[in-house]
Amino acid sequence: MKNVGLCSYYDEYNYKSNLSLTPNSEWIGYAIYKLSDYLSKQGYNFYPFPGTNSEIFFDYIIFIETNKNIRNLINLALDNNKNVKILLILAECDAVIKENGSLKNHKLIDYIFTWNKDFLNKEKYIHLHFPTKSNNYLENKLCYFNKKKDKFCCIIATNKFINHPNELYTERVNIIEYCIKNKINLDLYGKGWKNNVPNKFFRKIYKFKGIFGIFLVKIFKLIVKIKFLRKYLSSDVSNIYKGSLDDKKETLSRYKFNICYENVLDYEGYITEKIIDSFICGSIPVYLGAKNISEIIPKECFIDRRSFKTNNELFTYLKNITEKDYNTILNKIYSFIQSTKFLEITEDGFVKTIKNIINCEGKDL
Repeated sequence: MKNVGLCSYYDEYNYKSNLSLTPNSEWIGYAIYKLSDYLSKQGYNFYPFPGTNSEIFFDYIIFIETNKNIRNLINLALDNNKNVKILLILAECDAVIKENGSLKNHKLIDYIFTWNKDFLNKEKYIHLHFPTKSNNYLENKLCYFNKKKDKFCCIIATNKFINHPNELYTERVNIIEYCIKNKINLDLYGKGWKNNVPNKFFRKIYKFKGIFGIFLVKIFKLIVKIKFLRKYLSSDVSNIYKGSLDDKKETLSRYKFNICYENVLDYEGYITEKIIDSFICGSIPVYLGAKNISEIIPKECFIDRRSFKTNNELFTYLKNITEKDYNTILNKIYSFIQSTKFLEITEDGFVKTIKNIINCEGKDL
């Protein structure tokens, strides 16, 4: 029996007890659940790291994203077993999790799994798509895909911002404001939209680099907490805001279109769950993000936001698309999500890639 330790950047995906992840976990949580389920059947034990039992002898430690304390944690793992193999999964980009781009930390890792092409020409870096959750929905005969679409368009996102010149959080707000102003039927879902939505002036500060930009962001977050100032500093999205989601797939499957903007623009290979969720639900995605998206997903399967100069051009197209053209895109999506290429960007590809390394460092189980 070999022991695998798991240390996640995301609190909700850390093990509180052995195998606490479930089929209901989302994106990378579900992928890790599938990995642990598969390896457990091959005689591997999964434990939290660091855990309460200091007597566990670890053969492998898997880090999900880089955290600020990773160097100390790696030293702790080496104290436990000097031959322990350290694996790091870089799912999020360094614009969101800054530590993911630290090459100093990478030197301490045996195997690093990433979609980032900037790293893949170096030794010990292994290509891995951003893990998404899909297969269990496909097994259910595409019940979400075939649902009647009785609503026009939605956007599902958490209201948050990062200080980065390529961030797309502000572009989400721009499209939301455009739809409100022009009375377009856009429904907004997600956490944090009741307050603290920066107006145009404050959104510009999120493009600033360095300490000054970070300082301005903190100032805004403090000022917007003052109730009487909020209406002058933030945008009101209450007319289109529908609250948080209890069942994302059930809700999304009712919409003809879904605004799928990544967290950042032009990161090659950075393709998250947003567009995959749209495919599963039969909601045509309006995509903006990775500049090489068409190398991974056929361009016929989505509406490319880059093809339109303005939001007005985009929504004119969406409102006037013919039934024939709409169904053509849906049919392309349907074909793609049943292909082997699609499986490579789901939990199946995730499990296949990592289990081959864990088992005898490259040998198939």
